[in-house]
Amino acid sequence: MKHFDDEIFDLVSSYRGDVSFNRLSTGKGETLWRDDMHSALFQVNVVDLGDVQKVELFVNRSFVLLDEKAQELFGELPAGLLIFERQKYFEVRVKSMAEVKTGLNELVLQAYDWVREIELKSTLDELAASYPDNFPMRQVAHLVALVLKAEFMQIDDYKSAFKSGSSARFTNVITFEFLDKCFDEAVKLA
Repeated sequence: MKHFDDEIFDLVSSYRGDVSFNRLSTGKGETLWRDDMHSALFQVNVVDLGDVQKVELFVNRSFVLLDEKAQELFGELPAGLLIFERQKYFEVRVKSMAEVKTGLNELVLQAYDWVREIELKSTLDELAASYPDNFPMRQVAHLVALVLKAEFMQIDDYKSAFKSGSSARFTNVITFEFLDKCFDEAVKLA
């Protein structure tokens, strides 16, 4: 008899012929599936609610370019600070365990539509446009997006604020030296 995780893996793996999935174990009793082609990570849960089954699909879409540029600029980042990603939650409720596969297939179709529409350019635009308060990872992501978009003038404004004694609302993870590296790299990319 197949384990339920095996059935889900077979379903997710067969969804796209051009997708290569790798099965990952979190060590916490969860199974994740990674789609390397789209830099996406899938986690499936099925919750028995008594009269219905709730099928959940969590999808993380990461952007390696952002991670690599942040590591290049920042050097050794504090643990857990990175993995720039977009996340989305999908859910469907079905009446029986027999309908779980159909429900999951529906979610996988929705998830792949979402994964394909999340492009790096729109993510960079969004990260560069919004200034996040009090979240170090988001602040690093904001600055890296400015670098990759070659928006050195905005970075120079942040440097000026630091010079005048203001931290420009950055957490202590962001230093003048990091801003200086960001500025230099943005100028190179302009």
